[in-house]
Amino acid sequence: MVKYIRSLKRNILLVIIIEMLSLFVYTYVIFPFCQMVLERVMRSQGYGYFFDNNILGVIKNIWILLTVIGIVLFLGLCFYVEIMVLVNAIINTNQTIRNILKKSILSTKKLLSPFGIYLIIISFFLSTIIHFNLLSRIVQNLGLVEYIKYNFMNNQGIAAIMFILLIAILFLLLRYLFVYPIFSNGNLSVKKSFFLSIKLMRKNYIRTLLKLLLVNVLALGFFAFVYMLIILIVILAIKSSVVIRLQYATSMTVMDTINRLLVFFFSISMVIINLESAVMLCKRYSLEEPYIFSEVNINLSDKKNRIKKRGIWTLMILLSLVLYIQINDDFLHNFRLRTGYNPEGKRTEIFAHRGNSYTAPENTLSALKSAIEEKADGAEIDIQMTKDGEIVLMHDSSLYRTAGINALIAQLNYSQLVDIDVGSWFSPAFKGEKIPTLEEALELCKGELTLMIEVKSGHYEEYDIARRVVKNVEEMGMDQDVIVASFNLNVLKEVKKLNNSISTCLILRFAYGNIEEVEYVDIFSLESRFVQKGVIKSIRNGGKALAVWTVNESKQMAYLGELGVDAIITDHPVRAREIFYEDSVPGFLVDIISFMLR
Repeated sequence: MVKYIRSLKRNILLVIIIEMLSLFVYTYVIFPFCQMVLERVMRSQGYGYFFDNNILGVIKNIWILLTVIGIVLFLGLCFYVEIMVLVNAIINTNQTIRNILKKSILSTKKLLSPFGIYLIIISFFLSTIIHFNLLSRIVQNLGLVEYIKYNFMNNQGIAAIMFILLIAILFLLLRYLFVYPIFSNGNLSVKKSFFLSIKLMRKNYIRTLLKLLLVNVLALGFFAFVYMLIILIVILAIKSSVVIRLQYATSMTVMDTINRLLVFFFSISMVIINLESAVMLCKRYSLEEPYIFSEVNINLSDKKNRIKKRGIWTLMILLSLVLYIQINDDFLHNFRLRTGYNPEGKRTEIFAHRGNSYTAPENTLSALKSAIEEKADGAEIDIQMTKDGEIVLMHDSSLYRTAGINALIAQLNYSQLVDIDVGSWFSPAFKGEKIPTLEEALELCKGELTLMIEVKSGHYEEYDIARRVVKNVEEMGMDQDVIVASFNLNVLKEVKKLNNSISTCLILRFAYGNIEEVEYVDIFSLESRFVQKGVIKSIRNGGKALAVWTVNESKQMAYLGELGVDAIITDHPVRAREIFYEDSVPGFLVDIISFMLR
């Protein structure tokens, strides 16, 4: 183990930089590209999505089948290059990233042979293990998870066959584990590298498996210790700084972010650790077989690679980028909406209804402050336009329900609304609460919440109110932080014409047919009782998102979360956060966190 750690330290900085770059390229370039290609081919063949009743037709379609085979070979080639770059970095400690990358790419010329194609396929299956968390996103995004669970996992016969196939694949991967370090010396053919790998592994299957298990268990134990330590620090910090009613929901949210970061670094670490193990074992076994050693020729220098300062700065920049992306939900959300690819398995977003109308008067600044305090992802508000063109927050066209005044907003100037009390009806504690303007709401929520601004129907021109809303949003620099929603498609059309970067949401009381084909709409909003799997699939086919209103029951929240809707609008954001984020922490740790927060 001492030799292993010493070997790992030789070139660890360079290897980490390479693997971090690889994960970024996979997550934000290669995987989205593969999904886009597959979806376009499927649509050209009349298949927008995988359904239970069309999966066989999809598989039998020759063009889709050829595309899948092409994607597998393309990913296998990418994974081969990644593995070879890392192996070369581990073996050749005194080379730059450029030279290592060049050598690895040039080695692909030797893959134009049956054994070369075989190595690409092996690389694909090997990376389904080491990059399982990333590759599972493609399966999830294509809607295959539920199909696999229902048709394979619940069928004992098929499950047994799949288990046997899995064991066979693992055996082959172990059998050809040393192909990469052997082939990296550049003097041997792919066929010869396979032959030597089989020879080296012939008497060492159990020995190799035990050593790899030991290394992985120790690594897992270390990460588990770090994870528990982080949980302890986080819970103690939350307990001392967050109000009691928000502590549990805040804990789940913070742990979800920590999990994303930990999975990212765990993935990098396991790739490096296992490849380092493969290289060391390959050298050790070859030394035990002198007639093989001369051909394998793996020389691991004991010298530590001296990385220049720019290498350290490169690593720091990459770490900063990782933290930014993993913590920045807006980046992840926008990336998913623009590409249709979900890189992090982002959960359903939570929008507080009418500001946060359960804890404060609806559509007031107090309601929005409550939504911020309760850690909602966003807040849904309603707007009306006054007679003199001011945009104000108000659900009803009349003041009667919230202010006790029988008058219409559209018939009053803003100056007549300034002193009206819209808080006393809710509670004496909110006496004197005023009607806020959209500008005030935007200013309060900037950097805190995404605002879903519902334009209510009224006696005004669609262009006029759209122009005023867009003007307020642009003046606050919140183009990417708002969603303009309405039952009126013409309003959304005008918004898009004025500023195409502002997201729009069409509110529907029910849905039927190809709603994804509706133009000028980024998001559809449906009443919860009309949400069905078919509707969700139809919306996803168009690369659009789905928000559901108004969701207050715990069971309904859990169900919609399982369906993977993009957002819900609720009167209980804390309850929703507890439900959506609870699965980010293993069950026994949830019990520990609950106990610590008592």
